[in-house]
Amino acid sequence: MNNYLDTDDIILSVKQTSTEDKRKVILPSLGKLKLVSIHHDLINPSAFSSITNDLVKKSNLSCEIRALMAILDQINKRDEKVLIFTTSKVVQSLISALVTYEYKVNVETINGDTKAVATKKSEDTRKGIIDKFQTKPGFGVIIMSPVAAGVGLTVTGANSVMHLERHWNPAKEAQATDRVYRIGQTKPVNVYIPIATHPKQKSFDVQLSQLLGNKIDLSDAVVAPDIVDVSDMTGIF
Repeated sequence: MNNYLDTDDIILSVKQTSTEDKRKVILPSLGKLKLVSIHHDLINPSAFSSITNDLVKKSNLSCEIRALMAILDQINKRDEKVLIFTTSKVVQSLISALVTYEYKVNVETINGDTKAVATKKSEDTRKGIIDKFQTKPGFGVIIMSPVAAGVGLTVTGANSVMHLERHWNPAKEAQATDRVYRIGQTKPVNVYIPIATHPKQKSFDVQLSQLLGNKIDLSDAVVAPDIVDVSDMTGIF
């Protein structure tokens, strides 16, 4: 018997909630769906062991992570660099550990905890991390929060971008991708978005991807809110 939640469990739980309480549980349930769509154990991160073969074995249960690693294999063979965007620290930690173990490279993470300006000599700043990343030859990976990827960062040393965990705001996602589309980029840029599908129904990933695409189309046509909100996602439940 499985001791974890899958997407069907989360959706059923919301459907069984009373009408008056449903709106209260939809938002946290969407957060769980976002994580579970990447890997069912991410809402119970203690289920992952340390950096061992067991980590690889468990990670391979996720079709999105398998897709991520297959793409990284290609980037590694091309001796190129990649930015992997995720919004949740638990996802950032898992991918950092997995990529470090599999490729034997130093994987830095830039998120809200990373200083923009150093307050101690020993501290790495966002710019410092990126400068080291870009000057080191060969394959390299930075895991980055799309929120921390702000307009001031240029990472033309990377020419591949992976959006492993989508941001609710497509404008933030586009801004994150733009980090590699800057003056000085000399290589073709590749953007990857792994999507998990469901065998019987439209999956969370597919629905979110369609909603984000619709938001982009709307914002191009009229002045409209860019962010996917609770009301947009209620159809899942």
